[in-house]
Amino acid sequence: MNFIPGLIIPKPHERLLSTAMPLDNLPVPVWQDYKDDCLPTSDQGDTPWCAAYAGAGLVEYWNWKRRLRYGQVDPTPIRNRSKEIDGYPDEEGTTADATIRAIADLGLLKCGPLYKVQGKDLIGVKRALHRFGPCLAAFCCTDRWTSATKSGWVEGGGEQLGGHMVLLHSYDDDPGGGDPPYIGFQNSWSLEKGWRGHMRMTPPVFQAQCLEVYSLEVL
Repeated sequence: MNFIPGLIIPKPHERLLSTAMPLDNLPVPVWQDYKDDCLPTSDQGDTPWCAAYAGAGLVEYWNWKRRLRYGQVDPTPIRNRSKEIDGYPDEEGTTADATIRAIADLGLLKCGPLYKVQGKDLIGVKRALHRFGPCLAAFCCTDRWTSATKSGWVEGGGEQLGGHMVLLHSYDDDPGGGDPPYIGFQNSWSLEKGWRGHMRMTPPVFQAQCLEVYSLEVL
């Protein structure tokens, strides 16, 4: 695939307001993993539609968990609606905020408040996953993503490729088997990249590349 950066990171004053993360003292377990309830990984191909694909993955997860509806969600309406409202008509990509608004506007999920956590805040990210389930995550990804191992590991360093969004679904502080702690996510680069489209990285690599994590309280 030919990666095209698809996530626009707007200036702070242009973003939707978020609510402070509740339960700041919430203890979190050693691991949390929603991967097995995610649908098979899709393929955004040579498009800058990563945000729409990640948003569709989130909708698929909740359709299955809450409604017992198992099926792929077309990312096209999410992408089209997000471009109507993101304020960047001349850009190919879109913003995380617009993607989340598009999901709500289209009635794909009934959502409560939006919560944002900085990628460097590991405990906040873990609380978000524990409290709200899978989250949308904004990265500045590197060319090391394209060479993720068959078990999904993404190495640190490399050349920055641009803004990218994925569906964050897991972490494990003590995986055993000789593996280091990791944070895991579903990408949208087909089943052939990583482990069936899923990737993971150590906490330092995650903190270096993840910009923000967006949690939705699905009602």
